[in-house]
Formats: sequence, structure tokens, C-alpha cells
Amino acid sequence: MKKHPALFLALTVLAVLVGSCNLFDKGPEVVFDVETFNREWALWEAQGIRNYQYIQVSSNEKYGGSLDTARVTVRENKDPVIELLDGWMKENVPPESWNTYPFSLTISGIYPWMERCFSNAIARGDNVTILIVYHPQYHYPQDLYYHISSTESDLDGDGGSITIHISEFMPLTD
Repeated sequence: MKKHPALFLALTVLAVLVGSCNLFDKGPEVVFDVETFNREWALWEAQGIRNYQYIQVSSNEKYGGSLDTARVTVRENKDPVIELLDGWMKENVPPESWNTYPFSLTISGIYPWMERCFSNAIARGDNVTILIVYHPQYHYPQDLYYHISSTESDLDGDGGSITIHISEFMPLTD
């Protein structure tokens, strides 16, 4: 039997290439209804509500998964006013720093934040789960669960798990 080094080399290279590519890899798992998200975002914006107040309960695994409750008051062209009512942040963060993520997002800020986090995760090839229940009248994210499996997480929420519940929403008059 004759040896064929060129054929052997070609088959070896082919085997290495095929082995380095996972032919059965489906890519990242994505659970997110982008169409509904975009529709609800447009409906929220179309209402033109710029002054409002609500109670937000948030849990972020980066802070040990504790529940933090805040009253958030939003007035057009002003920083949101955050009043922490209960939770880890109230006990461990000075009041002058309460106006930070996740409460500083405001409802109007949640939409672009979610869009950015989703886009970043997809670009990195992360698994993404974003589940949102929208308020039927005002179209804000009433209940939001977000999980992105990422090694590049940051304090802006690009990785990890976050839950947000918004209640007692009330448009404000001047």
C-alpha cells in the first residue's frame, strides 16, 4: 500500500477545521419579543407623558439579589427624584448616591437601556432572556425580567439578571 502524504495532510487539515467549528452550535439562545417591545415603546412615547411618579421594586444579582424599593418622581428637564423606601441600597448607599442605576433609568430610559443591552449581548453572542409584561393603558414595562449570560457584564446591566416591577404609576400635572 502506497502512502499519500498530501492526501493525509489534506484530510488532517480538514478534520482540524471541522473539529474547530461546531456544526451543531445553534448560536446564542434569544428569548425576546422585539416586535412587541418596539410597538409598546412607540405607544409609550406617543402618549407624551413627561411628568410622572411610580414605585419601583428592583432586584439585581450584582447586589446579592436583594429587593430595593423606591418612589421615583420624573419631571421634564429635571433629574429624577429617587426616594428609597426599603432594601439593600437604602441601608448601604448614602442618600446622595440614590439617584443611580437602576432607579435613574426612569420609564422613558428603560426602553433605550434595554435596546442597548440587547444589542450588546447579541453582538457578543450571549444568551439573552428578556420577558416583559406591559401596562395595558400606559404601555410601560410593568414587570421586566432580564438575564444575559455574559462575562463582560458591567454596572449598566449588560450581564447578569435583573427584575423590575413598576406599580402605582401616576401621570403628574405641573
